[in-house]
Amino acid sequence: VDTDFEQAENRELAPLADLGPGTRAEIVRLAEHDGELLHWFYDQGFVPGTEVEVREIQPATEQLTVRLNGDERTIAEKAAAGLFVRPA
Repeated sequence: VDTDFEQAENRELAPLADLGPGTRAEIVRLAEHDGELLHWFYDQGFVPGTEVEVREIQPATEQLTVRLNGDERTIAEKAAAGLFVRPA
């Protein structure tokens, strides 16, 4: 395993939850070890290689609205913290 490469890649990545509205990014890694949440990510299309755009952040409900594959979806901030993306 090339840890230097992995660390360099990790520095470029940010949790989806940390991005501001209007930011586009590519999903690189799902850091979630919860099987149900992983299934949900895949069912919703939150998979590595997919481009996502943050549309709106709702702090009161701790949710984000994102554009994914041409559709708007809502994702909980807690779930978005487990999606690692590379901002475009």
